[in-house]
Amino acid sequence: MKKCIRISLLVLTFLTLFAGAKPERYVKDNVFHSTYPKLAVRVDPKYAYLGQLDYTLQMESRDGVQGGTVETKSYVFVALWISK
Repeated sequence: MKKCIRISLLVLTFLTLFAGAKPERYVKDNVFHSTYPKLAVRVDPKYAYLGQLDYTLQMESRDGVQGGTVETKSYVFVALWISK
């Protein structure tokens, strides 16, 4: 019984520590990095990284009673050439 309680407390502690962990995302040397999901995306050098936009999305429910907001980010790249 004590072993079961210890394991339960260990699992609960683990979930509490990592439940609030947010993924880290950034751009360095024209490579977009993310810790979750784990990935690195190399963007063609024809595109220049301008920066990051932080904004809030307003969410509405179907019944109009409940709503919420979601904090999000966009990583902006622009083309360095003009097509003809």
